[in-house]
Amino acid sequence: MTTSTHYITQQGLEDRFGREFLLRVTDPTNTGEIDQGKVARAISDATELVNSYLGKRYTLPVPFVPGSLERVAADLVRYFLYASQPGEEVTKRYDDGVKWLKDVANGVVSLGLPVAETPVSSTGKVVMVNPASQVLPPQHEGLLMRPNHLALGVKPSSPG
Repeated sequence: MTTSTHYITQQGLEDRFGREFLLRVTDPTNTGEIDQGKVARAISDATELVNSYLGKRYTLPVPFVPGSLERVAADLVRYFLYASQPGEEVTKRYDDGVKWLKDVANGVVSLGLPVAETPVSSTGKVVMVNPASQVLPPQHEGLLMRPNHLALGVKPSSPG
């Protein structure tokens, strides 16, 4: 797991879907207690799924959780909490959430967070360095000099 930051909490799920929902999906024997382990596993599963998309675009952990991301995470957790047959609405919200995450990863949707630095693109030049060699200053990029002779490179262009 890239980060332990979760995008929704059990309390957030209760606020969105109600305590009765959590009892219904985590307490099949009607003990009257929410199975916190089951909720925690579903939250972790949703976190892993979210991170698999966000990690393509943002540095994890994110500095804060925007409301739209919390909502999608809640929908994912709700889907994971159903042991079977989540129903049409829950499945649709899960599918919509995954599509939204794909859009976030591809930059179609922004979370308003700083985007991770992208790797520096290669110039395609290969630089070979010998311990006895000197690398010339930037204005002579592409040249590799050894004392008293040219080892590798291209003639520098005239400044101007």
